Amino acid sequence: MRLSKEKIQKEFHDYLLPTTLSSLIDFDNDISDNYYYTEAFELTYRSYYDLALEHTSVRRAFFKAIIPFAQATHSGSFYAFWAKDDTKDLNQAPIVVFGDEGGIHIIADNINELLQIIAIDVEPMVDDEEVFFIDDEEDDYIEEDEEESSSKHIDSFKEWLQRDLNLTPFTKDEIAPAIEKAQQKHQKDFETWLTPLAN
Repeated sequence: MRLSKEKIQKEFHDYLLPTTLSSLIDFDNDISDNYYYTEAFELTYRSYYDLALEHTSVRRAFFKAIIPFAQATHSGSFYAFWAKDDTKDLNQAPIVVFGDEGGIHIIADNINELLQIIAIDVEPMVDDEEVFFIDDEEDDYIEEDEEESSSKHIDSFKEWLQRDLNLTPFTKDEIAPAIEKAQQKHQKDFETWLTPLAN
């Protein structure tokens, strides 16, 4: 699906389209052959997740501050910006993952960090207690049939990440500490903010 920046910007309302997301949309549109460039990740329009968000809250403040932008798993989990403290620069906004079977967790300090994480080319596991990537726990998961399981455009994605954003993909061993650091920084604040808004 070829994405319209104009439509995405309109759905972001008061927030400017983050420069990193804008660049990613260009990369996504250039690929445009319906194959993944990292497992299960797919940019989407914010409105696609309106009904899913309503399961958490129908409050205006919630919908204003939570801005979904991508599918996270094949089963329906998704990533969203959290406009913490009414930030206007979504490049610096923490990233939240909403699990399709429950669980809402901070996963990255910002969108750049999320892209470094998902370059592992494995979809996250999201439950009520945590979010993690299975490679953190099963060291031989990737080695087992790596070539056949890799996304078609993963190499192009990694090259784009380094060339256009000057970012190095996280190694398998760097992912869990990065998620933990982001959660230590934001998770408590997020839960405190969300509790009075939740259904």
